[in-house]
Formats: sequence, C-alpha cells, structure tokens
Amino acid sequence: MNPQRTISLNMGPIPRVREGLRDAARSAAFTLIELIAVIGIMALMMVIAIPSFQSLTKSSAVGIASGQLVNALNLARSQAVTTRSRVRVVFPDNPYTNAMVLPKQSFAILQCTNHDDFSTANWVYLDRWHILPKGAYFSNLNALPAGTGVPFPTNGSPTAANMAILEFNAAGTLTSGSDCSVVVQEGTIQEGTPVAVRAENCMTGLVYAATGRAKVLR
Repeated sequence: MNPQRTISLNMGPIPRVREGLRDAARSAAFTLIELIAVIGIMALMMVIAIPSFQSLTKSSAVGIASGQLVNALNLARSQAVTTRSRVRVVFPDNPYTNAMVLPKQSFAILQCTNHDDFSTANWVYLDRWHILPKGAYFSNLNALPAGTGVPFPTNGSPTAANMAILEFNAAGTLTSGSDCSVVVQEGTIQEGTPVAVRAENCMTGLVYAATGRAKVLR
C-alpha cells in the first residue's frame, strides 16, 4: 500500500497580508481634516481668481464693443456708396425713455431715401438698435457731430430726437469733413451717469474723413 500523503497549508501569513492592505487603504484615504483643508484652499483660490476673471470679462467687452462699432461704420459707408445715398450711424446720448435704446450704449444705422431732402421723414432704420455688451459704453459722444430730427425709436415714429451721428455721403466719405473718433470705455451707466471702471482700458473707433473707412485704435 502506498503511504498516505498529507498536505499541510500554512495559514500564518494571510492575516498579516490583510492587515497590510487595511493599513495601505487607511494611509491612501483622506482624513476629514485633510479634506476640509483641501476645500479651504480651493475656496481661497476661487476668491483670488474671481476679480481677475471679472476684469478679463470687462476688458473683452470693450474689445467686442469696438469690433461691433467699426463693423457698423464700415457697413454704413458701404451702404452709402452702393445706394448712392446718405447713411448715418446714430448714438443716443440723452436719457431717452425707451426699453430698446440705452443712452451711451446703443447705436443704429439709418439711410436717407431722398437724395435731395434730408428731413426727418426721409430717414429710415436699416436694422434694429444694437446694444453694447455689458461693461462697455461710449464716452465721448458729445464730441461727435450733432444730428437733428432723427426719427425715434423706429421708422414712422412721430417723435424726432437729436443725437450724435457719423454720416456718410454717396462717395463714402464723412459729411463732417474731418476725422471722427468714438471712444469705447470700460464701465457702466448708472442713472444716466457714466462710471468708468479703469480709465486706461478703452479703445477708439477712428473714421477717416477722406476715405470714410473705420479702424480700431488700441
């Protein structure tokens, strides 16, 4: 007969392995104090970053507004040349009471339908009123030529308003005869009063009288 063979299993090390795994798991996990510390650091970083982000947003608002302005001016010039008529970009400066128009923060394009008569009844809006992005406004509208008898706020309105204007003739040049600039400033309008956030953060839309072309000066 073959002698019986017995197999002996040594179970000794297994409990030690389990204890080692538990110790590793405990060392890899966050304690409550560590978790609170991490959350506190993240909150502090957010508090520090928010003002910089807001400043960047406002700065980008000035850039976007300047781009909108120059695009509108060049479009108005092109329309004047194409239709052989006068075309205006108008900027409300006074606190007109109308929901679609924000003083110092709006502009619109109008065209004269009569080549000889430039009275109020012959000016029509080519598009809706455009509003600047929040955080930007026009700061020097009082330096622009004044336009009288602008229909306000839409075509056929019985009300006529006086506004700052930049007007192009059929040749595409400015009717003012001199270069004009519109300054887009970082800030807000509070109860009709401009409040600049950073005076140095502004851009200028310059229109050359001789050519009527507009560009952004940074």
